[in-house]
Amino acid sequence: MNINKRIENIAFRSLGDNDNYAAEILCYYPNVYYGQENNTKKFRKDELNPEYYVDLEYGCRVHEGCFKHPESCYVVAFVTRGEEPNIVSVGDRPWTLNEQNKKSFEKLLELFFKYGEDFGDSYDEDE
Repeated sequence: MNINKRIENIAFRSLGDNDNYAAEILCYYPNVYYGQENNTKKFRKDELNPEYYVDLEYGCRVHEGCFKHPESCYVVAFVTRGEEPNIVSVGDRPWTLNEQNKKSFEKLLELFFKYGEDFGDSYDEDE
């Protein structure tokens, strides 16, 4: 299975050779760190590890890669491998999505269970 589909902020992404899960469902959101690495009032380079910055407001470390992408994401759920795949939620994340993201999440699941591994190539998004 090699499926990578996104509807608005929710994405279905294959996990390749992962032993336990066939795919993950992600929620994307705006990355507040994007383009902020030169904001010296908020960040300074970590003296011990130059790949990191220190967030002066929160005291946490931020990897330099966090400044390069306009979006971040988190895993909402996983899809198990097998003849009858199951959805495994990450805590209560599916139930805490906003209404639009819940609709996208449900649509991606509906398409996956309707078309199986072929849904990445064989569906019309307007269905």
